[in-house]
Amino acid sequence: MMIGAALMVLIGITSVSDAYASIDFDVIFFHIGMFGIVANVERSGLLGSLMFRLLSPFKHPRSLLITFVFIMGFLSALMVKDTMVGS
Repeated sequence: MMIGAALMVLIGITSVSDAYASIDFDVIFFHIGMFGIVANVERSGLLGSLMFRLLSPFKHPRSLLITFVFIMGFLSALMVKDTMVGS
């Protein structure tokens, strides 16, 4: 994104002042906060423990794969930053 923004300024599509004005610091700080929360949840082992508890009852690879796909889809809809920004 930085390369694209720099090229737009260098080519003359947008001015430097317009480029600075288009920076949304609320979104930047939101992303920094989300990255911090997810990194700490991952380091704590919560995600691994949750996945072990959710997936351990399934012994067949096909049922494990189907369950994994649906659980990841559900959790990503709740926790991924893009979902939060889009709403």
